[in-house]
Amino acid sequence: MAASLVSWDDVEVYGDQGGTGATNTVAVIGAGLVGSLTASMLAGHGYDVDVYEYRSDIRAQTVVQGRSINMTIAKRGLDSLERVGIKDAVLAESIPLYGRMIHNLDGSTYPVPYGVKDQATYSISRSEINKLLISHAENHPNVKIHFEHKLENVDIKRSRVDFGGERGSKTFGTVISADGSFSKTRGKFLRDTSFNFSQEYIDALYIELSIQPDEKGQSKMELNYLHIWPRGHFMLIGETYL
Repeated sequence: MAASLVSWDDVEVYGDQGGTGATNTVAVIGAGLVGSLTASMLAGHGYDVDVYEYRSDIRAQTVVQGRSINMTIAKRGLDSLERVGIKDAVLAESIPLYGRMIHNLDGSTYPVPYGVKDQATYSISRSEINKLLISHAENHPNVKIHFEHKLENVDIKRSRVDFGGERGSKTFGTVISADGSFSKTRGKFLRDTSFNFSQEYIDALYIELSIQPDEKGQSKMELNYLHIWPRGHFMLIGETYL
């Protein structure tokens, strides 16, 4: 999976149209990869940012819930990381992948380079890069991250977000929705605005397998490749990470 990390195709943005939120205040719904990196970008431009995440803080979890599929970061992702000053920290936790390693049915393999010489994408655990991005965002004095805040409702016209009960509600100058495939704000858009949306499921399921190191602690596959087992109606993909 190649990650651009922040693509405005991944977020919905709506602004204050009659609410009382200060124009330089932004609420970001979701502290995943897109939400946490967006918070850092906005903070660098002087905005006061509140990030709301329905999960608990993943940095305090021994086992992070959800799919742990690795990320491979290419140039667009690296450019985004560099813009907020976290590129080197992420690369320190990554493994460069110089190409694809194709695994044939007979057990033979052959490499397909991504480019020339040291051109590479970089493999990193999704949860690890998320932790780095959350910590980096939190280091900005004008960013506050609120965990265990499940969005209950949103007033699109007034940029008002409601978390129910004691969590209450608050109005912002702008709200950016980065709360994933089951986005509550997207559902609100579908009901309240002329908002086009389509969704299509593939006829395959997801399963995660783990290949443990050998008795010497060494990887059983070549480290610096994205391993692929193409089989026509399905495909296995293997990556290494620190």
